[in-house]
Amino acid sequence: MKYLLVAGALLLLIGCVNSTQGTSMAKYAKSCKVAQWRSPVIVELIGDWSIATCYDQKYHLFSSGVLQRSLEEGEAIAMMEDSQCVRYGATRGTQPYINCRVSLAQVRAQREIASAQQQQAAVQNLLLYGQLLQQASPPAQRINMSCTSTTSGSITSYSCH
Repeated sequence: MKYLLVAGALLLLIGCVNSTQGTSMAKYAKSCKVAQWRSPVIVELIGDWSIATCYDQKYHLFSSGVLQRSLEEGEAIAMMEDSQCVRYGATRGTQPYINCRVSLAQVRAQREIASAQQQQAAVQNLLLYGQLLQQASPPAQRINMSCTSTTSGSITSYSCH
């Protein structure tokens, strides 16, 4: 058991150690597969820039396939939305660019609300299911029983009715 714990800790450390500046995208992807058992999500930005995450809410900025630095979630979202608006043809600082960023922020907010509502509905369904199970289960019945014991040498026997 002790060896399994040590092996598990080493696997987690391998995934974390490989997320340092200068790590290649290939090595990052491999460490992600080891730590999370799946490939990272990679979002291509403008030029040779990309953002990758390993499903752990940690974002990493890559340039030419080399890790440059870690990003906070808000900064990663801003970079991805900026890149998307520029790809649509909007020039930074213009009204079309601002409109694009506002639209993307609204879509993101709507998705967050929908996700929260889905989570709330799932919890309510779980509570309702629990209530239905309680209602469907027959109430426990008390059984009155009378027992007597008889001892013969070192053996005790019981009789209940």
